[in-house]
Amino acid sequence: MKIVDSFVEKTKDNPDEPWYLPMRLQRLQLCAALGKGRSEREVCEKNFTASPNAITLQIYFEMLLILQDYESILSIQESDVYSQKILFPHSKDNLTLWKQLIRAAVGAGNLDFVDRYMEAAVEQGTRQDRFDILGTVIYLYKEKNQEDKLKEAKRELFSILPEFSYDDYSMGRIKKELLSMKP
Repeated sequence: MKIVDSFVEKTKDNPDEPWYLPMRLQRLQLCAALGKGRSEREVCEKNFTASPNAITLQIYFEMLLILQDYESILSIQESDVYSQKILFPHSKDNLTLWKQLIRAAVGAGNLDFVDRYMEAAVEQGTRQDRFDILGTVIYLYKEKNQEDKLKEAKRELFSILPEFSYDDYSMGRIKKELLSMKP
């Protein structure tokens, strides 16, 4: 924890520093592992409230994801004026936040949210972003017995997969996982 805290302190006033965000996200993981997740959540919320921007929102969302508080993330997106200004319109700059929101929607089993926002979010990203998001959403389609959406997502994932440089073992595991998914 001391090493992470020292990086956090060194980058305190410089959000453009490459280690700024990764160290803060790592710190969240460590706090949660040490049983300090709830208190760290309060800190993240206060930081976002005091300085609402994309970075403080991403850190806050990440803490909520770690705590599996998916409904809170979706509620913030829906009701917080500052988060709405950060999230809309969809852009490459806020794609990471939308990926977090899609993960929260999947965790909460909120198919309506995914149907409403996923395409607009993934349009902003790369093929890797699309693959990542579909790879998350596919589990919700399976859970909700959305056969047509599941088939289409699997088809698209299989079509994108060859574009990436996965080793044979990883490629085999991904294909096996996709093939095993049936509604």
